[in-house]
Amino acid sequence: MIKYPTKEEILEKEVLFKKDTIASTIEWKKRFFEKGKWKDANKNEAIKLLLSSYADIYAMPVHVDIKNIDPMYDPTTLTIYLNKEKPSILSAMHEFAHHLYGSSELTACRWSVWLFKKTFPKTYESLVWDNHMLRKP
Repeated sequence: MIKYPTKEEILEKEVLFKKDTIASTIEWKKRFFEKGKWKDANKNEAIKLLLSSYADIYAMPVHVDIKNIDPMYDPTTLTIYLNKEKPSILSAMHEFAHHLYGSSELTACRWSVWLFKKTFPKTYESLVWDNHMLRKP
């Protein structure tokens, strides 16, 4: 059984990122967002580009597949699966953290939440905590 971290555990220790991780995310955001909303773009394809930039920054190639399943990472094939119907930047970041750091939910939650908080601060503030996850209200 997976032990998921609490909000407090996730937020208690700020994650520091490579400068390129923050810069790449902000550049990607400028390309695909305007006034905090998605521009007219294929969201899943845009998220694949974001993950590709992370793969380059960390020199950790990853495959990304889009299916009608919950987001997940398969370490045996180095594949991140995204949900076709519900594209989620935060979920994609979370699964990439598993690609980088392994199966620890605390590490993946901290990495993705702190990255999202630093690069999408207004959206982060609008979300609500639901156990270990952030959701739209």
